Amino acid sequence: MTDLTGTTPLGAGLHVAGAQVLTPAMLDYLRRVRVRLTFDLVVTSGQRTATAQARAWAVKIAGHLARGEDPRKALHDLYRRDDLVDEVMDGDTTEAGIAQTIAAQVARGDLLSSHLSGTALDLRIRGLDEGQITGLVAACVAEGGRCVREAVPPHLHVELGASDRRTVARTVTGMR
Repeated sequence: MTDLTGTTPLGAGLHVAGAQVLTPAMLDYLRRVRVRLTFDLVVTSGQRTATAQARAWAVKIAGHLARGEDPRKALHDLYRRDDLVDEVMDGDTTEAGIAQTIAAQVARGDLLSSHLSGTALDLRIRGLDEGQITGLVAACVAEGGRCVREAVPPHLHVELGASDRRTVARTVTGMR
């Protein structure tokens, strides 16, 4: 069963943990995924600012250190842009320092995470059994998403499909 601790219902089996920014394209995608499932969904992250991305990174770095893992290697394995990961890890790795580095990357058009462009979201998997997680991934993929199961902290990262990304681009840029 989905762990609904600390969530706010959005309706139709969708819940949000904390104050998340969800674009119309994200909400549409989530509704399409949800109707394919027999359990509720909890969104733990949507579109992020540089500060919110830094907060997520600080949690990842601390989590990997607590597990005795090299956070730089773990982040290289997770993200596609080693150069951007190195830029963050070579700088001030406090939350404020990470936010400053990510903000500079965003300003020059280098997005470390799809969360920064509003084309990715994270879903809670705590409380779900392996069969439910498999079903969730299948539903996300069937609706055009790309999924990565992350261990630190445990969640399912979902990048929106191409048609949903185009919707976000039109919304952000005012294109029709």
